[in-house]
Amino acid sequence: TRANITLRSLNMNGRHSQQLGYSPISKWSSIHSVMRDQHIGILAIQESHLNNEYTDDIHKLYSKRLHILNSADPDRPTASAGISFVINREITNTKDLEFTKIIPGRAALLSTKWHKSKRFSILNIYAPNDYTQHPNFWGEIRAFWDTHSLPKPDFMVGDFNLVEDEIDRSPPHADPTPATNALSDTCLALNVVDGWRADHGSKRIFTYQSSSDRLSRIDRIYLQRQHLPCIREWSISSSVVPTDHHLTTFRFSPRDAPLIGPGCWTWPLSLINDDVLLEKVIAKGIDLQKTLTETIRSDTENAQHLWEGYKTAITQIAKLHAKQSLARITSRIRALQRDLSLTHNDPQLDESEHLRTHAALLESEIDHLHKKRFARTQMQGQAHWAANGETPSKYLSR
Repeated sequence: TRANITLRSLNMNGRHSQQLGYSPISKWSSIHSVMRDQHIGILAIQESHLNNEYTDDIHKLYSKRLHILNSADPDRPTASAGISFVINREITNTKDLEFTKIIPGRAALLSTKWHKSKRFSILNIYAPNDYTQHPNFWGEIRAFWDTHSLPKPDFMVGDFNLVEDEIDRSPPHADPTPATNALSDTCLALNVVDGWRADHGSKRIFTYQSSSDRLSRIDRIYLQRQHLPCIREWSISSSVVPTDHHLTTFRFSPRDAPLIGPGCWTWPLSLINDDVLLEKVIAKGIDLQKTLTETIRSDTENAQHLWEGYKTAITQIAKLHAKQSLARITSRIRALQRDLSLTHNDPQLDESEHLRTHAALLESEIDHLHKKRFARTQMQGQAHWAANGETPSKYLSR
C-alpha cells in the first residue's frame, strides 16, 4: 500500500453501454483501465445494477486487480439502484476489509486500514430521486448508527439527489425543506461536512446536467472535519465511463502516514521508440563521442563528468519533448476546464440560457477529449498484448 490513497465516487448509470459493445458488463472494461492507469485506491459506485452473477463475471475477468463489494437493490437488482465498492488490489490492502449493508442497494459502509494507521470507513450513498422518501431514508441511516456499535464514517460519498444550498443549482432554487433537513440532521449526527464546499468557499461547480441544461452538484463527498488538512487534489471531472454524472475525486493522506518524497523521474514508456526524440538523443551521443576522443583527460574534463552531463542533457530534452508531444490533449483539457470554471462562476449564469448552453458545449468537448486520451491508452495496451501477450514475459504474468 502507498502512503496516501486516491478515493473516487461515480454514479455510473448502469453496468453497460452500447458505445462500448453489447456485453452486459461493458462499462467495467473502462473502470478496470481507469483504476489501473490512474492508480485509484477505492472507487465508490452508485447505480451499479449488479447481481451476484454479474459480479462473479467481473471477478473472473479482472480479479487480479479489482475486488468488488456489492449491495444490490432487493427488488430489481439489474435494473435499479445498487451500490458497489471497487478495491484496487495492487495498491490497497484487501485483508482488513469490513463491508456492512445498511439499506440494500442504497447505503453501505466499507471499513479498511491504511498502512499501520487506524481504520477509516467510507459510507456509500445513493439517495432516492423522490424528495418525499428522503426523511425516512436518512432517518433509517441515523437509526442504524443508534442501534449498532459502529464508529462514525470518516467519509460519506455518493449521489444525494438533492442539494443543501441553492448555490449548488443553476438556476438556483431550494430543495424541499423536509428532505434537506433530514440530510442536515444526518450530517450533524455523523459529524461530517461537505468537504469540497469547506475547501472552496462560494465557488461553483456542478456534477450533473439535465436535458434542459439545468445544473446541480448532487454528487458530493462529506468527511470528518478533522480530515480536512489531510485532503488534497480535489477534482470534479468528466468520466471516460459513459454516464451522465461527473467523477468526484480526492487524495487522502492520514496524519500518521510515512513521508514520501517526489520520487525519481523516469523516461516515459511511450517515448522509448519516438523517432524524433531518438534522433536528438543520438545527435547528443555523437557529440559526446567526439568530445571523448578529442579531449585530453583532466579533473574537470573526463569520461565520468562528460557522461553525467550527457545524461542530464538528454533528460531535459526528453522532458521538454514529453510536454510538447504528450500533453497536447491535457493542455487543451485544462484550458477548457478553466473556461468552464469561469462560466460556472459567472454572475449571470443563473439568468442566462446562453451561458448554460456554453457550459454544456464545454462539458461535451472536455468529455470528448477525455475519451480520446483514454482510447489512445487502450490502443497502447492492445498493442502491448498483441506483441507480448502470448510470450513468456513479465507482461503475461500481470
